[in-house]
Amino acid sequence: MIRNWQRRWAARRAVVARSLRVQVRIFLAVFAVMVALVVARIVRDDVSPLWAIGGFGTGITIGFVLARTKVLGWNPSERVVVGTTDAVGIVILVAYVAFLVVRNPIVSGLVDDTEAVGVVALAMTGGAMLGRVYFTLRGIRRVLAAAGIGFADMPRSRDRCTAA
Repeated sequence: MIRNWQRRWAARRAVVARSLRVQVRIFLAVFAVMVALVVARIVRDDVSPLWAIGGFGTGITIGFVLARTKVLGWNPSERVVVGTTDAVGIVILVAYVAFLVVRNPIVSGLVDDTEAVGVVALAMTGGAMLGRVYFTLRGIRRVLAAAGIGFADMPRSRDRCTAA
């Protein structure tokens, strides 16, 4: 028995390239692992959660920039949203890798507590992954809307209650 929400999810998956869906899932998995590590470090090392919140906020900003590494577009022959990497995306990716190499010295220059440095660094990575997921999904929605394939007019679960 296939439910209405299962059909909607299947329709949404059908218009996004598999490689893009896998990439988003990997970023979500990395985000989940980073959140678990941050929480464990906060509890174990008695670090203020404000450091983690600051790191996540900074990471989400980095994720916004990193989302630009994939240029999203509509492939009319396959009728799917695809992501390609252009020269600007490669430059951004190289800059991010360079930032990862020098991140700990920068953070440790701003924060004196070594446990807090670890929490901030992990939180920044988690925030970057969450930011990439959010801004990639937003880009996918925009591409679909530009292609004339929108899901805004589909009924949501709360709309079904009022429609009956």
